Amino acid sequence: YRKGCHSKRVWQEIMSYTAFVKKELSYKDISKSCCEKSLLSAIVRLEGKFIHEKNGYYSLRINTQDNSEARWFIFAMNRMYSLHSDIRIRKSRLNDSSVFLVKTEASYASQAAYSDLGFMDADDEGNGRFTDISELLISVCDRYAYYRGAFLSCGLIKDPDKGYYLEIASKNGIEINRLFKMLQEESLVNVKRSRRRRMEYLYFNNSEDISTFLNMIGAHNSLMDSENKR
Repeated sequence: YRKGCHSKRVWQEIMSYTAFVKKELSYKDISKSCCEKSLLSAIVRLEGKFIHEKNGYYSLRINTQDNSEARWFIFAMNRMYSLHSDIRIRKSRLNDSSVFLVKTEASYASQAAYSDLGFMDADDEGNGRFTDISELLISVCDRYAYYRGAFLSCGLIKDPDKGYYLEIASKNGIEINRLFKMLQEESLVNVKRSRRRRMEYLYFNNSEDISTFLNMIGAHNSLMDSENKR
């Protein structure tokens, strides 16, 4: 469903509504540190690329078209682990939009932070290998925060005026599989899964499941907008 499958105009419409939802999520207050850690863990696991630097430590790279996510990630890594991150902006060759490239420092402190989020090592493509997430997500609020981070990092949603479709996509198949099983165990949504090219997808394609998921991740203004349009 992603880039290359639609015209530039349709892609811009999708990204516009997606940005609307992500902006709400990125500005939502998180009262518990465990929830913030769960949200950050989802971003790192599903979107992060690890680079083995010359000093022997890993740096972490996040590429996003959403400046709200980029800003939240930088502040969260600094607030929780006192890690410095650099950010660069470039233009996408596909749709002329801005892409924000965030890269954390590579140091002993960063390695300790990644380990706290479950990181063990990385494969040749930079996809992280992580410990099991179940102990971190025992409570409902932690799980819902994790789902919020998954959408914030890798999610797309179609404007309800144009149809019903929400997806989360990542190249890290192991973490997508974990997320898929978590959502299945919730028994609240009918989540589906597919693989295209080198991407793994979770998606919902009916209005009820999308509304339920938006409620789970705390996107209540977006949920009201969606319900009004429906």
